[in-house]
Amino acid sequence: MGIRISGNAVFNGINFSSTGINVRVRQKGDSVTSYSNYSFPGINTRKKKSKKTYFSIVNNFLLRTPFIRGPYNVFKMVKKAWKLILPMIAICTIFVSIILFFSPSLKDAVLSDTLETSSELLMQGGLILFLLAFFYFSPISKYHGAEHQAINALLSNKVVTMDSLRKASRVSIHCGTVYVFLVFIIYPVLSYLIEMHWALLLAISLGYELFRAEQKWLMFVLKPIYLLALAIQKYVTTRKPDEKHLRVAFSGIRRVENSVILNKALKHIDNNRFQIADEIIGNMISMDYNNPINHFYKAYSLFKQGKYVEAKDYIEATRLQKSVISKDIIQWLVQQVESGIVNG
Repeated sequence: MGIRISGNAVFNGINFSSTGINVRVRQKGDSVTSYSNYSFPGINTRKKKSKKTYFSIVNNFLLRTPFIRGPYNVFKMVKKAWKLILPMIAICTIFVSIILFFSPSLKDAVLSDTLETSSELLMQGGLILFLLAFFYFSPISKYHGAEHQAINALLSNKVVTMDSLRKASRVSIHCGTVYVFLVFIIYPVLSYLIEMHWALLLAISLGYELFRAEQKWLMFVLKPIYLLALAIQKYVTTRKPDEKHLRVAFSGIRRVENSVILNKALKHIDNNRFQIADEIIGNMISMDYNNPINHFYKAYSLFKQGKYVEAKDYIEATRLQKSVISKDIIQWLVQQVESGIVNG
């Protein structure tokens, strides 16, 4: 199944993103709540092409340009996670300040020129260990493992079931921890050759390009690094998820899977291959008869066949699923069907 998918774990759930869908799944007590929004790339809801803004042009350039996209992505990630990172830094700062206050001799040693470098490294190492421990013992590590198992189950080219999800690996070569590990390997080497801030920037850039690389020979060369990174993933940044974490992951990944299937079916409809599209959707319905996007598919299929009145009935059912199908998509389909009824 050729699909690009990403995910990230949070304190009480998992987020998934793929072409045409964003999913947020949250554990609330004993219940699992999913929020998803489908937007189908093949359906253009705009009458005219909107002009690209200056920001979107620059943003696309920075995201696609090799050696620039790495630092830019890290900047965006840190900006997004700053609310979580800042309290951790504050806690560490307060903790160190208290220790130094009650230990004058240690304070003098830290402030002395001879031990300045060593104390800086010690504090940096302590901060890293604190963050890792915080991450490991929080619920995030179990949701992180469940997220990996869900994505691996989806990419195995089989229908995702709870059983296949349980059996899937909880480590992934595409996880961001592999990228972080690459940066940690590259940075010390470069810091001996160039100034530290330039070394860090270049390490972030080179690490990202290696992280995205798909050449088999390069992946073979980097295999020892990947194995170490995966070991850190397995024993540090993820834990074996419980059943409730797997249920959260399953709820989200099924919506992604359905989105992939639906987009594939819609492409066949656009090319008047209705029977093939029905077979694709039929498989999805057999997996989950109450799938929330079936009404939309039926409405779109009937619209493309010129059966506007029948399509309108299914749109009414689709309207009840506002949290699932994008509002602009529903409104666009309503306008198209009503126009077809008037002109038909």
